[in-house]
Amino acid sequence: MNDLLQMEHMSQGSAYSLLDTSLPLSKEKNMEAVSRQSMIVYQLLELVHRHYADSDISLNTIARHRLYMNPDYLGKVFKRITGIGFSQYLNQYRIQQACSYMRHKDQDAKIFELAESFGFGRNPQYFSQVFKKWTGVTPSDYRSRAR
Repeated sequence: MNDLLQMEHMSQGSAYSLLDTSLPLSKEKNMEAVSRQSMIVYQLLELVHRHYADSDISLNTIARHRLYMNPDYLGKVFKRITGIGFSQYLNQYRIQQACSYMRHKDQDAKIFELAESFGFGRNPQYFSQVFKKWTGVTPSDYRSRAR
């Protein structure tokens, strides 16, 4: 659950708060590169936060059709700036949103409805698997505890 809380905190901040401060930033040129890269990551985070419920969202799609960048490069920049991979962030963000929804809006939502609503398409088994990975409990157990 700590991962979810950390991701929730990170998702509320700017891309600048996600900078890895251990990067060697002694040169002005490095600062410019990091700043430019952090802005790219900020754009990527904004797209994820707006479109996380779309089951077709992917690093490849965003890179090619929204940011017009090489997906491999974008993935490396994302990981360098945030410290985690894109897919990991996307799944954690989706689960965070699902948890919030179950706590505050609909404690009786069916698992297949949650899977569709939070970007897992028509795959409730995968949703449950990812949910348990990040929360330590199944969606049903989480819902029971939220009541």
